[in-house]
Amino acid sequence: EFLDLSIDPATGERLWDGTIVVDVNGGLASFDAGWYTDGSPRVSHEEIVAVDLATRERRQLTDAPGEQYGPTVTADLVAWVDLRSDPFSDSMRPCSGDIYGFDRATGEELPLVTEGDVMHGPGLDAEGPWLAYDDQRWDADPLCYGGRPQSIVAFHVPTRTELRITGDDWPAWEAAERVYQRGDGSYGVIFIEEISYGAATYRLWDCDLPAL
Repeated sequence: EFLDLSIDPATGERLWDGTIVVDVNGGLASFDAGWYTDGSPRVSHEEIVAVDLATRERRQLTDAPGEQYGPTVTADLVAWVDLRSDPFSDSMRPCSGDIYGFDRATGEELPLVTEGDVMHGPGLDAEGPWLAYDDQRWDADPLCYGGRPQSIVAFHVPTRTELRITGDDWPAWEAAERVYQRGDGSYGVIFIEEISYGAATYRLWDCDLPAL
């Protein structure tokens, strides 16, 4: 059986025009949903939406200026990259991206990483109590993401502890971070280091995350 989650079952109307990134955990699917408002000029919106896959209940989690995109879901949290501080940029060329979250138990929106006018993300992943994302704040020109050198950062949500995983001794480009839980209950993050784009040379790294 196929079910179009973008169609309202009560009215048969389409609720949004497109989705780009989706993640699922504990029966909750979350994605960035885009649509245009009526009128002239038409205004594009991109917000975070969640669907309970058991009940089919839909909920719009964000209602903020700019685009919100790239959600990741854990048992406790939905997190995403948020451009409300720079609403004139977009996900194709973000400049000042923050990371926000939605507490699934309380329904509260949480600003998680909002330091300065730099780009956090667009790579973002979460598992258990940890987020991991790429970050350009240490680059000489950190205002607009464009494939420049960037670091991998881990963020422990319960304690709001941020750890820079790759530092200035990693001069290449790191991305595609994924947080995972090991069999012993500890957590790690794997990521790709680009040695040479032209020669298609990449390395895959695994890093332990501490018990906090």
